[in-house]
Amino acid sequence: MEAGLAALRQGGTAADAAVAASFALMVTLPQACALGGDAMILASNSTGTHAFNGSGSAPLRWCPPVAASGAATATVPGAVHALFEMHEQLGRLPWPTLLSAAITLAEEGFPASEELVAATIRNQDLLVASTWPAQHVRLGELLRNEPLAHTMRRLADGGSAEFYQGITARQFVAALQARGSMMSAEDLASHRTPTPQPVSVQLGAARLTVQPPVSQAILGALALVSMQDVPAQMPRESLLVEAMGNAFQSRELVMTTPPDQLLSTAVAPTGQRVTRASGATGGNHTAAITCVDAEQNVISLLVSIYQEFGCFEYIPELGFFVNNRLKGADLAPLSEDRRPIHTLSPMILETPETVVALASPGADAQVQVLAQVIDDILTCGSGIGAAIDSPRWRLHDGDLLCEQGMSPERVASLEQVGHLVHTLPFGHMNFGAVAAAGFADNRPFSIADRRRSYSADAT
Repeated sequence: MEAGLAALRQGGTAADAAVAASFALMVTLPQACALGGDAMILASNSTGTHAFNGSGSAPLRWCPPVAASGAATATVPGAVHALFEMHEQLGRLPWPTLLSAAITLAEEGFPASEELVAATIRNQDLLVASTWPAQHVRLGELLRNEPLAHTMRRLADGGSAEFYQGITARQFVAALQARGSMMSAEDLASHRTPTPQPVSVQLGAARLTVQPPVSQAILGALALVSMQDVPAQMPRESLLVEAMGNAFQSRELVMTTPPDQLLSTAVAPTGQRVTRASGATGGNHTAAITCVDAEQNVISLLVSIYQEFGCFEYIPELGFFVNNRLKGADLAPLSEDRRPIHTLSPMILETPETVVALASPGADAQVQVLAQVIDDILTCGSGIGAAIDSPRWRLHDGDLLCEQGMSPERVASLEQVGHLVHTLPFGHMNFGAVAAAGFADNRPFSIADRRRSYSADAT
């Protein structure tokens, strides 16, 4: 996060800070994000809120079924193009300046974090067949990645065109095709970043804006909208679980139904039944970034290669892993331009007092975690920090996981309607890690979730 803070200190905007932080994380969190992955972005400024869909399409020659694993599960990476487009519209600093911190980290090295080491241990059986040189990394070990530094130097000089049409593109396509992918040079060269209209809903006096489809962020909005008229005397915890479960039953509709029409299907939970939400299939990945600057520009951004280490195909000549985003094609139909549904779910909440960007890693947990935080803020009167700190639940493969530290009363309200609660330690990766940044009373602020260790604050 220091890369983003440095951009602000150099006179950059929140967009500049978000770009610099994104590329730095692509160096230090290779299990979560990479040049071979995607990004979803919401950016709020004086002209309104803007969405950048940094996902990629399936190769034109690809057809179902989805491969079990490997390079054949990769879509066109969308992150580089989306970050470049956001910078072109909302940035101020030179593009090469924003990549300089990432290049330095790759060249000089960074100490391996607990998160990275734990991810390598979890995935050792799959990593052993990859060409990644750090698969047996130890905590604190200095990791250098000269191929990635070289790739990023080319991007600094050539912008996104280098990644999609230049030497990098040719090397990337050749490497993927050698590993069984249907990706072509034309697939990369034709890639664009859509800028669709964000989806906004009114929640009492507050307004919630979410990334539009292909993101599934609308499921979080759908659950919160359905909670607007629930009886005050009923346990809110169990009602929100039911509302979220109901929302996940509509996941396939995200790709085929206009947002307004989907939101109109919201039905208040009744507390009379338990929805197991078979659509919430779990998974963890992703890096979340939120930024605010002195001009009150606010960014909510996520970068990801889908599951940990993506498709486990590391491109040694370029220095990065590749996404396995086509696995999302098993969850819902592809969009008209052949993009799979996306778990990345940036959100921006506006109240009479505050504007705050919110984001969390965690696949299906993203909409669940953010809905709980937002409901705590708006209904329980919790401050943003307290809402983020509160123990959480998560629907996961038909189970209800609860975080250690949840009060007995909250757990009881869930068990009373039939949930079998499984308790996991506080801070377990299943419960995400919310990043928040915004302004209140015309003063910027940022809040880091104590479940993770990455944050930077200029104040």
